[in-house]
Amino acid sequence: MNLSNARSLIDHSADRLKQLQQEVYSRDLVTIPDHNALGEINKSLVRAYEHLDLAFEASTGKDSAYSELMEYTELVRKRIAAIAEYIRPYRLKNEHVSVYSVLNLIHGEQQAFNHLANLINQIKAVHV
Repeated sequence: MNLSNARSLIDHSADRLKQLQQEVYSRDLVTIPDHNALGEINKSLVRAYEHLDLAFEASTGKDSAYSELMEYTELVRKRIAAIAEYIRPYRLKNEHVSVYSVLNLIHGEQQAFNHLANLINQIKAVHV
Protein backbone atom coordinates (compact mmCIF):
# COMPACT_ATOMS: atom_id res chain seq x y z
CA MET A 1 0.00 0.00 0.00
CA ASN A 2 2.79 2.42 0.86
CA LEU A 3 4.45 1.72 -2.47
CA SER A 4 1.17 2.48 -4.26
CA ASN A 5 0.79 5.71 -2.31
CA ALA A 6 4.34 6.72 -3.19
CA ARG A 7 3.70 5.92 -6.86
CA SER A 8 0.54 7.99 -6.82
CA LEU A 9 2.36 10.97 -5.26
CA ILE A 10 5.22 10.66 -7.75
CA ASP A 11 2.80 10.44 -10.68
CA HIS A 12 0.89 13.47 -9.41
CA SER A 13 4.15 15.40 -9.03
CA ALA A 14 5.21 14.43 -12.55
CA ASP A 15 1.87 15.58 -13.94
CA ARG A 16 2.10 18.87 -12.05
CA LEU A 17 5.65 19.40 -13.34
CA LYS A 18 4.49 18.79 -16.90
CA GLN A 19 1.64 21.24 -16.42
CA LEU A 20 4.07 23.79 -14.99
CA GLN A 21 6.37 23.36 -17.98
CA GLN A 22 3.48 23.96 -20.37
CA GLU A 23 2.40 27.08 -18.47
CA VAL A 24 5.91 28.54 -18.47
CA TYR A 25 6.31 27.75 -22.16
CA SER A 26 2.97 29.29 -23.15
CA ARG A 27 3.59 32.45 -21.10
CA ASP A 28 7.26 32.65 -22.08
CA LEU A 29 7.78 33.94 -18.57
CA VAL A 30 8.78 32.51 -15.18
CA THR A 31 6.65 33.82 -12.30
CA ILE A 32 6.38 33.62 -8.51
CA PRO A 33 3.49 31.10 -8.73
CA ASP A 34 5.89 28.83 -10.64
CA HIS A 35 8.23 29.02 -7.65
CA ASN A 36 5.34 28.11 -5.36
CA ALA A 37 4.30 25.20 -7.61
CA LEU A 38 7.82 23.77 -7.42
CA GLY A 39 7.61 24.07 -3.63
CA GLU A 40 4.41 22.03 -3.66
CA ILE A 41 6.03 19.40 -5.88
CA ASN A 42 8.92 19.29 -3.42
CA LYS A 43 6.52 18.71 -0.51
CA SER A 44 4.79 15.95 -2.45
CA LEU A 45 8.13 14.23 -3.01
CA VAL A 46 8.87 14.44 0.72
CA ARG A 47 5.58 12.61 1.38
CA ALA A 48 6.44 10.05 -1.31
CA TYR A 49 9.80 9.47 0.36
CA GLU A 50 8.05 8.89 3.70
CA HIS A 51 5.81 6.25 2.08
CA LEU A 52 8.83 4.62 0.48
CA ASP A 53 10.55 4.55 3.86
CA LEU A 54 7.56 2.76 5.37
CA ALA A 55 7.49 0.29 2.47
CA PHE A 56 11.22 -0.32 2.91
CA GLU A 57 10.77 -1.00 6.62
CA ALA A 58 7.93 -3.42 5.86
CA SER A 59 9.83 -5.25 3.12
CA THR A 60 11.37 -8.54 4.01
CA GLY A 61 15.09 -8.68 3.51
CA LYS A 62 15.45 -4.91 3.18
CA ASP A 63 15.51 -5.02 -0.60
CA SER A 64 18.30 -2.90 -2.13
CA ALA A 65 15.92 -1.79 -4.89
CA TYR A 66 14.02 0.18 -2.24
CA SER A 67 17.15 1.96 -1.09
CA GLU A 68 18.03 2.86 -4.70
CA LEU A 69 14.51 4.17 -5.24
CA MET A 70 14.61 6.17 -2.01
CA GLU A 71 18.01 7.68 -2.85
CA TYR A 72 16.86 8.64 -6.34
CA THR A 73 13.63 10.14 -4.98
CA GLU A 74 15.66 12.26 -2.57
CA LEU A 75 17.97 13.32 -5.40
CA VAL A 76 15.02 14.40 -7.57
CA ARG A 77 13.51 16.25 -4.61
CA LYS A 78 16.75 18.15 -4.06
CA ARG A 79 16.99 19.07 -7.74
CA ILE A 80 13.38 20.33 -7.74
CA ALA A 81 14.25 22.40 -4.66
CA ALA A 82 17.30 23.76 -6.51
CA ILE A 83 15.13 24.84 -9.45
CA ALA A 84 12.72 26.50 -7.01
CA GLU A 85 15.68 28.30 -5.44
CA TYR A 86 16.89 29.36 -8.89
CA ILE A 87 13.54 31.06 -9.57
CA ARG A 88 13.01 32.43 -6.06
CA PRO A 89 10.89 35.59 -5.95
CA TYR A 90 13.79 37.92 -5.13
CA ARG A 91 15.70 36.77 -8.17
CA LEU A 92 12.64 37.06 -10.43
CA LYS A 93 12.20 40.69 -9.38
CA ASN A 94 15.84 41.74 -9.67
CA GLU A 95 17.44 39.60 -12.37
CA HIS A 96 16.61 38.10 -15.71
CA VAL A 97 15.79 34.40 -15.40
CA SER A 98 16.04 32.61 -18.72
CA VAL A 99 12.82 30.80 -19.57
CA TYR A 100 14.80 28.49 -21.85
CA SER A 101 17.12 27.34 -19.06
CA VAL A 102 14.20 26.81 -16.65
CA LEU A 103 12.38 24.75 -19.28
CA ASN A 104 15.52 22.66 -19.83
CA LEU A 105 15.86 22.05 -16.09
CA ILE A 106 12.20 21.03 -15.83
CA HIS A 107 12.56 18.73 -18.83
CA GLY A 108 15.48 16.98 -17.14
CA GLU A 109 13.37 16.41 -14.04
CA GLN A 110 10.55 14.98 -16.13
CA GLN A 111 12.99 12.36 -17.37
CA ALA A 112 13.97 11.70 -13.75
CA PHE A 113 10.29 11.14 -12.87
CA ASN A 114 10.08 8.58 -15.67
CA HIS A 115 13.06 6.80 -14.16
CA LEU A 116 11.40 6.85 -10.74
CA ALA A 117 8.28 5.26 -12.25
CA ASN A 118 10.44 2.55 -13.84
CA LEU A 119 12.16 1.83 -10.52
CA ILE A 120 8.79 1.46 -8.79
CA ASN A 121 7.56 -0.84 -11.57
CA GLN A 122 10.64 -3.03 -11.11
CA ILE A 123 9.98 -3.32 -7.38
CA LYS A 124 6.31 -4.09 -7.96
CA ALA A 125 7.22 -6.79 -10.50
CA VAL A 126 9.53 -8.49 -8.01
CA HIS A 127 7.18 -8.26 -5.02
CA VAL A 128 3.93 -9.29 -6.68
